[in-house]
Amino acid sequence: MRDLIRINLNLDYSKRILCVSDIHGGYDLLDKALKRVNYDQEKDYLIILGDVINRGEHSLESFNYIMNLCKNKNVYMIKGNHEEDFHNRNDLQRDLIKMYVTKKTSLLCDLFEGNDYSNMNEDEIFDYVYEHYKYIFDFIEQLPDMIETEKYIFVHSAYFDTNTVSSVVRTADYLKYNYKSKDKWIICGHYPTANYPELTNNKFNCNPLILKDNKICLIDGGKGTKEFGQVNLLIIENDKFNSIYEDWFNKVEVVNDQKESGSVSITYKDPYVRVVGDFGFWLSCEYHNDIVMLEKRLVYLDKNDEYNARNSTNWFLKLNKGDIVSLIYRGESISQIKKDGIIGYAYNTNLKLD
Repeated sequence: MRDLIRINLNLDYSKRILCVSDIHGGYDLLDKALKRVNYDQEKDYLIILGDVINRGEHSLESFNYIMNLCKNKNVYMIKGNHEEDFHNRNDLQRDLIKMYVTKKTSLLCDLFEGNDYSNMNEDEIFDYVYEHYKYIFDFIEQLPDMIETEKYIFVHSAYFDTNTVSSVVRTADYLKYNYKSKDKWIICGHYPTANYPELTNNKFNCNPLILKDNKICLIDGGKGTKEFGQVNLLIIENDKFNSIYEDWFNKVEVVNDQKESGSVSITYKDPYVRVVGDFGFWLSCEYHNDIVMLEKRLVYLDKNDEYNARNSTNWFLKLNKGDIVSLIYRGESISQIKKDGIIGYAYNTNLKLD
C-alpha cells in the first residue's frame, strides 16, 4: 500500500472557494455550473474531489476538461477511488477489466473506441492503455489524496484522526462513524447525500449536506449513482456555504399549486418491502408496519426473490404555480420530478407537459 499524499495550501480567503465532486463523466454539467456562478480562474479557487471518470458517458472528455482546468494555478484536484483504481494496476480488479472495456460508461471503454480488444488478455489491455494514454497515468499519479488549508480539509470520501489511502478514498457512509472534526471543516464527496433521507425530513435530497455540529459537508449529488442525481457546486465565500446544481433532465413549468404529502424515502440500506396490492402506476407495499404507495417501476425482486424498493419514495412535493422543476420520469397521470434538489411526484395536471 502506498503512502498517503497530502498537500497543504495557503489560501487567500477573500476569494471564493468552489468545490465539486463525483461528476462521473458529466463535464458539461460542471461547465454549466461554473458559467452560472461566473467562475473566474484568477479570482476563484476550484477544488475537485475526484471521481471525474466512469459511471457516465464522456469519461475521456471529462478527464481532458478537468486536466485543462488544472493548468490554472488556482485549480486543484485530488484522487477519487475511480482514478485510484484506473491508475494502479494492482487495484484494477483483473476479473472486471474486460467488463469495463465494454461498458459504455467507463473511461476504459472510451480509450478503446474503434479498436479491437477481443483477443487481448487483461495485462495486454492495461499495457495498451498505458502506452497510448500515458498522459492520463502521469496526471493521476501526481494528484494528492487530500488537501488541507488553515480552515478546511478536502478529501474524496472521509477524514479521521488517523488516515490511510483507503480511508480517505473509499470510505462509504461516512456519517455512520459519527466523526466530529475538532477544528477544521471537512469537505468530501463519494457517497450521495440522498442516502441520508433521515436527515432531511425523510426526503431524497441531492443537495450538499452541511452538518454544523460535526463540521462535515457532504457534496456528492449522486451523478452516475442515482437515476435522479445531479452535479453540485459548493460555494464557500466569507466562511459561508452555498451551492447550486445542474442535472440533465428536461425542465417543465408548474401550472397549478400542489400540496405536500408523503412519509418515506427508501435507500439501499433498508430496501425490503412486502407487496400487498397493485394499482397500476403504484404498488401498495408494507414497509415497517406501514402501508405506503410506491412507484411500480422502482420495486423489483432481487436475487433472493425479495421485493426491493431502494431509491423509492412516496412524497408528493409542495408546488407553486410558476415553479420550474426537473422532469425525471413521465407517467400517464403522475410524474417523478425534482424541485430544488428534492425528489418527489406531481400530478401531470399540475405540470405544463407537451
